Amino acid sequence: MKSKKKYIIGFLLIFIVLILCAIFSRYFVLSYSKEFIFQANEIEQLEECQNVIVLGAMLYSNGQMSGMLKERAMATMDIYNEGKVCKILISGDGASKNGSDEVKAVRQYLIENGVDKNVILEDKEGFDTFQSMKNARDIFHFENALVITQTFHLSRAVYIARALDIDARGYVAYKYPYKSQWEKRRNFFREYPAAVKAVYEVIFKD
Repeated sequence: MKSKKKYIIGFLLIFIVLILCAIFSRYFVLSYSKEFIFQANEIEQLEECQNVIVLGAMLYSNGQMSGMLKERAMATMDIYNEGKVCKILISGDGASKNGSDEVKAVRQYLIENGVDKNVILEDKEGFDTFQSMKNARDIFHFENALVITQTFHLSRAVYIARALDIDARGYVAYKYPYKSQWEKRRNFFREYPAAVKAVYEVIFKD
């Protein structure tokens, strides 16, 4: 009986430590990145000649961009149309199991809407945020960047980029219209373990 009680106490202590690590990591990432983030209505404050990183997101089964991914592409168009873009790096999963290609979908959208194809770079091995930023630094030699994604994701993306020695800023891809409160809560709470993962990766995987 005592042995069982010790296991339960041990499990609870480990659980509490993990929860505290997640809360601390999320707070740290948010606090660190706050000063580097621009809202959608602050586009005029962006410096000229931005190296933009557009992060991938889900495609529908028919190959169409999800609302989240399309908003990232649309925000990129806004910055391009303001004449503030030098290069656009589209980073995502270019070889998913169902044959969909996030990078190709965004590239096609941008070109169809008037972006010069010569400014577009493709990273089809941006399988997660850390890998996208690492590829931007190591393969595409970005020393500075403007990262585009939604609010819930942006702080973590900027934190990772800056931890990898990219002088990064973030630009909010509008206000993503959540289809349900469940979807909103899911994205909110998933950022807690994701923040732990981000801190771990920049310390141990770089």
